[in-house]
Amino acid sequence: MAISIKLAVILVVSAILTSAQGISILEAKNLKAQKKILGFLTFGDSSVDSGNNDFLLTPFKSNFAPYGINYFNHTPNGRFCDGRLAADFVVEYFDFGNYVPAYLDPDLKAKYITHEKYVATFASAGSGYDPLTALYGLVNPLSAQLELFKQYKQTMIGRLGSKKAQNTMDKVICLISAGTNDLILNYLGNPFSIRRLQYTQDGYEDYLVTFMRQYMEEMHQQGCKRIAVAGVPPIGCMPVVKLMTFTAGNSCSDTYNEAAMSMNSKIQAELKSFRLARGVKTAYLDTYQTMWDAIQNPYKYGFDETAKGCCGTGYIEIGPSCRGLPTCSNPKEYVFWDSVHPTQALYKIMSKSLLRSFTADFFL
Repeated sequence: MAISIKLAVILVVSAILTSAQGISILEAKNLKAQKKILGFLTFGDSSVDSGNNDFLLTPFKSNFAPYGINYFNHTPNGRFCDGRLAADFVVEYFDFGNYVPAYLDPDLKAKYITHEKYVATFASAGSGYDPLTALYGLVNPLSAQLELFKQYKQTMIGRLGSKKAQNTMDKVICLISAGTNDLILNYLGNPFSIRRLQYTQDGYEDYLVTFMRQYMEEMHQQGCKRIAVAGVPPIGCMPVVKLMTFTAGNSCSDTYNEAAMSMNSKIQAELKSFRLARGVKTAYLDTYQTMWDAIQNPYKYGFDETAKGCCGTGYIEIGPSCRGLPTCSNPKEYVFWDSVHPTQALYKIMSKSLLRSFTADFFL
């Protein structure tokens, strides 16, 4: 698969920036056992939404078959996947259980209140850093997610008292995973978007990072002392993007991938700036490299199909358009579940890479 010189340079630079040795699964479990880490909270889009959209008036849902066919009890649950997401595996590595509950699920919220479990997602599939992105799917923007987080924090204070609640928050990982929908739905893939009239591509990326900084500031004000941000994956390799850009075979759209890598470099720079300004622990979680490598070298990871998703034709289906459609016989051999989202098999591989993105000093 040929890639542009610009993209190759960005890949090399990113690899250098994220080359620090991260923690192992055993070390993650020990951190939890030693009470150095007490929880895991996530914000963002479908990459970390485990069912919040089920409780919103939005068409952007996945609480129906064939979604969830490889989840526990083969049950659709609001995840845009055949099974678990990367975050579900990460909390398992930290020994917090085997899934991240959706905050808006009343049953799971009741369990949180009963068992003092500091693991939840406020994410909403279809959202992004840009508030306008969430309007397209009538989903919760990050600002609304942060309001839910404030409710969660008040529940903690009510149960624990202010001092203990803050001491607990000091040891909770707060993760943001967004940007994909902004770049695809609100800029590159939308010729009618007002953002294309307002900004150059580079300017729009800066605009997104400005919002990211704003959200991190608000999270910090609410007590987050350990903030992680996931990068944007190689969106130019998503089947629906390849269809939109007439990219054939196993090739990917360089235009989209270069935008993702450019955005990722800005995320890393902003994280460094925020860390120095606020004195908090930050981590950049690389979602690009592992997914890119799996697409470039599928047999290395046990994959056979990288160009299309498992649901329906694999090129256009996502969410409601995937409902009730036949699927491939073995999702474990597919990189993509639908035309956008990875399979559980890839998410599990990515989760181990994400864990390695957490360096030891993040937990000091």
